[in-house]
This record gives sequence, C-alpha cells and structure tokens, in this order.
Amino acid sequence: MLDIGLQPPRMHFSSFTVAYVLFVLAGICTSLKIRARNFTSVDGTRIYAEAVGSVANQPLLWLHGDSFSGLAFDKQFDDRRLSESFFMVRMDLRGMGRSAKPTNPSNINSWTPDKQAGDVQAVIQGFGLEKPVLLGWSYGATIIADYISQHGADKLSGIVVFGSTIGLLSNIGQFFTIPVQILNDLGDVNALSDKLDHVISQFVWRLSFTPFSQRDFVTMKGIAFGTDSETRNMVSLRPVDWTPMTNANKTLPLLLIAGEHDSISSPGFIDAFIQSGNWSSDLLTTKIIRNAGHVSFWEMPGEFSMAVEDWVKGLKRE
Repeated sequence: MLDIGLQPPRMHFSSFTVAYVLFVLAGICTSLKIRARNFTSVDGTRIYAEAVGSVANQPLLWLHGDSFSGLAFDKQFDDRRLSESFFMVRMDLRGMGRSAKPTNPSNINSWTPDKQAGDVQAVIQGFGLEKPVLLGWSYGATIIADYISQHGADKLSGIVVFGSTIGLLSNIGQFFTIPVQILNDLGDVNALSDKLDHVISQFVWRLSFTPFSQRDFVTMKGIAFGTDSETRNMVSLRPVDWTPMTNANKTLPLLLIAGEHDSISSPGFIDAFIQSGNWSSDLLTTKIIRNAGHVSFWEMPGEFSMAVEDWVKGLKRE
C-alpha cells in the first residue's frame, strides 16, 4: 500500500462552502439534459435516480460507494460520448444522497439484501431498463451482489466492479486497506460535529492518489457529509451474501477496474482474483488505471470511461 504522507486540511464549512455544496447537490448539469425521478422501493423507501441519453441504447446503472451519492459520477454523466452511446442511469442508495432513509433506520432489517435489491429493481423497472450493465464503485459492488442474490444474473448484460474487493476470496480482508479506526469513527453515531468533520476529511483525502483540488475536495466532502453516522453504521453491520454472484461466474461478463495506488481497496486483489480461478477467464476482463487511487473514475475520467465504453460495446446484448 502506498502512503503518500499527506494530512487532510482542517476545513470547516464557511457560508461559501455551504452554498457551493448546495449547488452540487442540486444536480445541475448545463451540458446534458438529466431526467430526475423518485421511485418507491419494496418497503416504501423513496429512491432518487437520474437518467441521461436515449432509452434505445444499452443501459448502464451506476451504483456509488458508502457515504456518497450518484453525484460522484458527474464526470461520466458530463461525458457526451458516454451519454450518446448508452442510456446512463445513476441512483442514490437508501439513506444517502437524495434518497430517503427507511422508516426504521436503526433496524438492521431495513438494510438487508432484499431491501437493497428492491431499490435497484425499482429503478430498473421505473426507467424500463432492459438487460442493464450494473457498475458498482466500492460499496456499490455489494449492491450488485444484493441484486443478483434476489433477482439472478440472467437479466443483466454484465457487471463492472471498481475500487472494490468483491468478497469471493477466503483471504479478502488483506486487500481492504483503509484503517479500521476511520471506519469506526465514520459510524460513530455519538460523534460531535467537529470530530466528524475531521474524520470525513481524512476519509475523503484517502480517496485520490493525486491530491484533490480544493474544489474537488469540497465537492466530495460535501457529498459525504450528507450521509449521517447512523446510516454508515448500519451499512457496516448489514449482512451480505456473495454466493449467488459466485454462482454466476460462468455466465456473467465481469470487468474489474482498480486504481494503481488505491489506498482503500488494494489493486493486488485483481491478481489474486485472476489466480483464484473464481471467474471464467473468457468472461473476466481487468484494467489497472495508472496514477489513480480509489476514485479512478474521477482522477482519470477519460481512461476510465474509455475502458468501460470499449468493454460494454464488446458485449452481446440479447
């Protein structure tokens, strides 16, 4: 693991910062027309999603990481080449971004795979997605596993997992390299705002290999600050069943992407995954994004988007 020795700045929200974050969270996009929708999941939870592009194109459904929202994929949704080639959809996971928290957020049953998969299914049905590709960043890979565990893999064209270990190796823990204390602090429901501000700064600063610009740092921090500690805590405690995803290893195309210097999910996972033989070699494609960390899609958007575009266009859409 590469430690670049940087400390996150002690940043607090000025009135300017708050105004800027509100602008970001408004989801304003001047270059492309984005359609925003709200859907009702299986337990009544309201799920927010956005789409851009033609419904006639191959649909891509983007699933963000823990504490973030679909706004993390702004650079992909501002990419006219992607929006003209695919029907691009992004959703905010329950309790994050512009989606609502479940009615009983402190009950672990509100965060189980069937509920998470129900959120995805509500978006798929709401936008009428036929054979979508699911793309999961970090915790978003867990949501892919949730969906497959409840709805199977036969309704998908493929899956893309980036910045994540996907739970199919017995020694998976060694590739999850974020300090445990940061995760514990993020989920501390009793944390004072000053401490939480500092912890979120540490967390966000670790995402990128090349230090964020102040604009990007404030953007990412603002998005992360929108998720409360209770939600983060429940996400860390919730059950996950990776077995159905494992069982799809001979039928479902998989693209694995990692940043060369990811300090949260080690890129060494890719080599170990290939050597494990857990996925049919003719259905597995891997990509290392050089000079990038946990947010390779943000740091190197051109290279990342081209890798996704080329791979998806090579799939057979039945």
